Amino acid sequence: MQKNGITKALQAVRIKSNQHTTRSFKEGQIVTGKVQKFLPQNKAMIQMGGQRLVAQLEHLLKANKRYVFQVKQAFPFVKLQVVSDKPVKNQKESASILLQEMGVKGTKNQHAFLSFLLDHQLPFQKQRLTQAFSLLERGSSFEESRMVLLEMMQRNLPMTKKVFDITYARLFRPISLSKTANTLIQSLPSTHSNETIQLQNILRLFQSNGREFTTKDVAAYSLTDIQKGSFQTFNLLKRSGLLDKDITFSKWQSDWSSWVKENKVNLNQAFTDLQQKHISLKNSPLPFESMDEFYQAIKQVWNEPTAKGHSQMQRALSFWLLQGAANTPLFAESEKISIKLKGFTTLMSSTSGMNTNLPADSYTSLTDLLKIVNSQADGKAAYKQPIQQLLQVFSGMQLQANDHNEWAQFSVQLPGETFGLHDDFFMDFEGKKKDNNELNTDYCRVMFYLQLHQLNETVIDMNVQNKQISLTIYNQNPKILQPIVKLLEPALRENLGELHFPLTSIQIKDFEKNTGYQGTPRMAPAYNQEKGLDVKI
Repeated sequence: MQKNGITKALQAVRIKSNQHTTRSFKEGQIVTGKVQKFLPQNKAMIQMGGQRLVAQLEHLLKANKRYVFQVKQAFPFVKLQVVSDKPVKNQKESASILLQEMGVKGTKNQHAFLSFLLDHQLPFQKQRLTQAFSLLERGSSFEESRMVLLEMMQRNLPMTKKVFDITYARLFRPISLSKTANTLIQSLPSTHSNETIQLQNILRLFQSNGREFTTKDVAAYSLTDIQKGSFQTFNLLKRSGLLDKDITFSKWQSDWSSWVKENKVNLNQAFTDLQQKHISLKNSPLPFESMDEFYQAIKQVWNEPTAKGHSQMQRALSFWLLQGAANTPLFAESEKISIKLKGFTTLMSSTSGMNTNLPADSYTSLTDLLKIVNSQADGKAAYKQPIQQLLQVFSGMQLQANDHNEWAQFSVQLPGETFGLHDDFFMDFEGKKKDNNELNTDYCRVMFYLQLHQLNETVIDMNVQNKQISLTIYNQNPKILQPIVKLLEPALRENLGELHFPLTSIQIKDFEKNTGYQGTPRMAPAYNQEKGLDVKI
């Protein structure tokens, strides 16, 4: 199986599961269905893929015949309109009827694309289909263009050339975060601004053997806070109990200002001065002496649910916990994985949209730091290219995020090296949201794509329903994988049980036998929006 960015493998699982999931409808959506049998009171049983619906008939239709419908109303009940009274034998005929109704003659590729959508029961609307047709020849091949357009349609992305190109690059021209980060670190200038050093500090988290931080690094971030009028490090130290709760920010700022004056530290290059000059922190306002003491204290903050919802607190907390998880034995392996997944996602998301009334954030996101350092470089700087490459990756991730009233969806590319992998891996999340707009992890679907050294491509499909977890693992060699899973299953069940997420099942499936064609639609919803459908035709 050939590696291809997020790869066909991950998308193939989505298509297959979409065919076996109870569908929800959207206004304007095109569907096909077969009239199975008539029922009393002018009703009939309609078969739509793997779903049966009882519908009221207002048009004269024939039993055991398939028709093309358009959703005219999705709520509070679904109302369907027959596109053509003429029955269809297959999806090729359905495609022809739709193109004729749209007034489009249709090229060979347009027919093939539309037939694929219908055959795999993938939802679409006529307006979006017309826009997709205009981009169908933009890829290197029809198959590649089809995969890109499916991704765009199912994620409800704008049907523009720019979005097509970004999505195409993400699927077929993947950029390694770990390797590009290493290249950027090596090419950054030796004369460092505070922003350049902050950028290096985050990029080193992408490496398996990154630099171990010291108390001078915490002091440097504290001084950067003071320069920007930011409360981030101060609030984190108070929240952790390392700073006395009665100490005010003004007192903290005054103490550091006196220390800076006494030790002749330039705030504009605080990171460089503290690392290169022989300056002791013995009499500084820093309230701890070792990094283990610091990590142990902020680890307690991580375990407080209220801290995780605070966006600025989360960014500072994630940054330091990523350092601690990589360099100290204070964290269990399960804690390290959780910290890395949450931490990298937090640090890579842009801070540009945050509340501008809040103090400047000294823990600037990786995306914004890349833009700042890029603006400081001259046109010929060697590090501009890797900066542009990383920004392209993050732009693609931001583009893939969908936030709706009841549910959210996003895709993340994570540096594989820090997780002990040779290649980056990808995570897709989709699930319900709580009333407070936070993600509801009790009802969600998470898919991981891994390129493993020995087992090659592997997709882990995790479904969570009412905190109960079912896992499906796809691999080319399930017989090799089965004894490994059997060995690890008891520990997995125990660890998930302690988190009150019982594991109900683990299935191991062969890729080729269980996924069929490898395409790229959005994963099926993790919950059914329609309960007890009443359908009117």
